[in-house]
Amino acid sequence: MTSSPAALLGGSLHLIEDLGLRGSWRWTFGDDAQTWSPGLYRMLGLTPDDPAPRYDRLRAMAHPEDRDRLATPAQVRDGDLRAEHSFRIVRPDGTVRLLAARHEVERAPDGRPRAVAGDLVNALERHRLAGIIEAESRLHAALHARTGVLFFRVGQDLSFAFQPEAELVSGVPLAEFNADPFVHALPGERARLLGKAAEYRVSGRIFRDTNLWRRPDGQAGRVGILVVPFRNAAGAVDGGQGLQYPIPDTHFQLPAGIREALEEAVVGSHLRAARALLDWSMTVLAEASGVSLSTVRRLEEDGGLHGERSRRRVVAALRRAGIRFTLLEDGVIAVSRH
Repeated sequence: MTSSPAALLGGSLHLIEDLGLRGSWRWTFGDDAQTWSPGLYRMLGLTPDDPAPRYDRLRAMAHPEDRDRLATPAQVRDGDLRAEHSFRIVRPDGTVRLLAARHEVERAPDGRPRAVAGDLVNALERHRLAGIIEAESRLHAALHARTGVLFFRVGQDLSFAFQPEAELVSGVPLAEFNADPFVHALPGERARLLGKAAEYRVSGRIFRDTNLWRRPDGQAGRVGILVVPFRNAAGAVDGGQGLQYPIPDTHFQLPAGIREALEEAVVGSHLRAARALLDWSMTVLAEASGVSLSTVRRLEEDGGLHGERSRRRVVAALRRAGIRFTLLEDGVIAVSRH
């Protein structure tokens, strides 16, 4: 699990995508739903406002000499595509990018393909990507040494990828800890956590919990767990980033990626409640945040799945005016004024 960029980086996934180094796509055959991550749009030189993501469109952007290296849509539906390969794409501005692709086929119990997920990395920037991974790993190790905080990545299939320091916390090999992140929980706590994790998988809501666990020295300790789901360009949950931290030693600053993901959990109802507390109209909020009135209306009505930057500006304006968005123990976000 730790061999892939996503598993190694965890919290830096959004950073890598922002730099145009990585992108991903997914095609679920039952409902023919196809999604692209924001990073894939950047790699292809497109914007999320372009036409809906389709695999045949991605294939059409391949360099004519490399297009046959990509499976046809029919082959993808049959699960007949290479696990790893590389190819060139031609962006709308005429520039060419060499991409390294990795694919994973998800199959139903009867063996039929159920979905395919693809991961693309800018092959010519791998040295840069490796540097980001190394720097992030050093940062995580240093943070753990000072505070006991552990970072981990939650996959779309509810798989886990912890940083190597997890072995010191759990007293078990990293592979075992990744396979069962609650291995150190006390028996009663373990059953509760497994049930709560199952609820998280279905709901896609923020997971937050405190629980007792057995340290390697045999003593019981209390830890907090926070998992924030990441969403792709279509608004679907695409894995998540997690933290495990000892209590009461919780005085640390959340990484930018998690802070941004937490802000994505602020939806229209929260914004409307915040405006009511301030007695603001949508026009006042638009002026205070520097976005258009139509953008404020869209964010309040449907959450603005493609308006992360505008959402952050609106949330920042509300905070400056005294609004607080507080994450409660059950993952619900409360709105208050101070």
